[in-house]
Amino acid sequence: MRLGRRAAALALFLPPAVLVQPALVQPALVQPARAQPAVDHKQGVLAHLAPQIGTTNTPLVLNDPAVRRILSALLGEPGLRLLVTNLQLAAPIAFDGTALVLRGARQDGVGEQEAFLSIRPRDGMMEVAILTGGRVRFVSQRPSGERSEMLEPQLLRWGVGRGVPLDERRIPPAAR
Repeated sequence: MRLGRRAAALALFLPPAVLVQPALVQPALVQPARAQPAVDHKQGVLAHLAPQIGTTNTPLVLNDPAVRRILSALLGEPGLRLLVTNLQLAAPIAFDGTALVLRGARQDGVGEQEAFLSIRPRDGMMEVAILTGGRVRFVSQRPSGERSEMLEPQLLRWGVGRGVPLDERRIPPAAR
């Protein structure tokens, strides 16, 4: 009973707005969300390639020992030669999202002879797509079912969604 009288007496002295508002949280008691540290995607195991962004130094990137070793494991030597051949006429190296992107075509290509290479400097993960002989050869180190935002438009442009055959191969992380 005493508590009821005190509450009624308190209600007489408080402004009406305070009585109908929900309990307010004091700012001093609220812990701010911890901001995640910004990730510099141009840093990492292949960070030394970042200065090539905007240039057409595709041979320099392809002949980098670390890049060559990974591409040899992904494609084998014949596939690596085809990639290099199909990147003869190269667009400037782009940085899209988290990866360096190399695109090009064969200089004396009859028909469609193109290539696409995505390299993530942070962890060295690569994806390769080569259009040759009316087929697209796609090799990736990404997990199965996970696609690159950059590669999807390229594959669609090459007609993969419209019947162009796609030979897809995934390299498991243990084989990197």
